[in-house]
Amino acid sequence: MRPRFLFLRTFIADKSTFRIAVPIGLGLQHERKDAVGIILMSTNCNKMQKKIDWSSLALAEIDPSWLQNIKWVEKLFLASNVLTSIPRNMHILYKLSVLDLTRNQLRSVPAHLLQLPRLRDLRLSENKIVELPDKCEWSPSLKALNLSDNLLGTLPRNMAKAKLAILHIARNKFYEVPSCISKITTLRSLDMSGNLGLTKLPLELERLTTNEMLKLEDLDRVSVSIPKFNFS
Repeated sequence: MRPRFLFLRTFIADKSTFRIAVPIGLGLQHERKDAVGIILMSTNCNKMQKKIDWSSLALAEIDPSWLQNIKWVEKLFLASNVLTSIPRNMHILYKLSVLDLTRNQLRSVPAHLLQLPRLRDLRLSENKIVELPDKCEWSPSLKALNLSDNLLGTLPRNMAKAKLAILHIARNKFYEVPSCISKITTLRSLDMSGNLGLTKLPLELERLTTNEMLKLEDLDRVSVSIPKFNFS
């Protein structure tokens, strides 16, 4: 077994998954995307449940042609791969409501991903994301966004127009709460835990008055000026 696949084996405990990941890795390495597409279409695709789980398959890319065959999908799981980018034609998945990209190698988030018309739950934690797009018409359907464990230090002002109910930005590089967060009037739960440079919270977050709604774990330096919030 080649060293590359020995390395993969340490991350993929399930033997059947490993047997799929190896030919996918070889196919991508040798530019046999057509063959990889055939393998993927017979891997964890449940058309009855409108769900696809392509997690932990050593995917380094998603070829745009593959998306043409899965326009029916509503829940797409791509966690624990090595993706560095998102296809430009992701918008053709107009039925998509849940997209899981946890534990990949993404450094940015394309605007078209945040504009998917039916997307409700977007999971982008444990990547290498350093920024979100400045120009973006945030989809009003997007209610839950997980950006924890990335490299974000700021958020774009236009995020104030988002209709998020849940926002997780724990363990990033924030030194202050981005002003746009206070303007997301639909927000009901915010996790900013582990942003060690954070020292204060704005009064505008007063509506998030319980530990369940506002999570600030491992933030010993934060001075809380919100009267109703009991920081512990």
